[in-house]
Amino acid sequence: MNGDLLSNHRGPLHSAPAGRKYGRMHGNTRVTDKTSETLVRLPMWVGLEDRDVDVIADLIVETSVQ
Repeated sequence: MNGDLLSNHRGPLHSAPAGRKYGRMHGNTRVTDKTSETLVRLPMWVGLEDRDVDVIADLIVETSVQ
């Protein structure tokens, strides 16, 4: 496992191609846009072992300190 396992969230749905094409927005989306920059996707699966959880936790701590 390495730091590539922690990735940024893909962004708000209204910014996705389908969201731009089919979605409807009302009002300002600054909070949604800013919040989407702070979300992190964490790896989760049935076979996740304790040592994997430790590595992921360490990566979260390292990333948040920077």
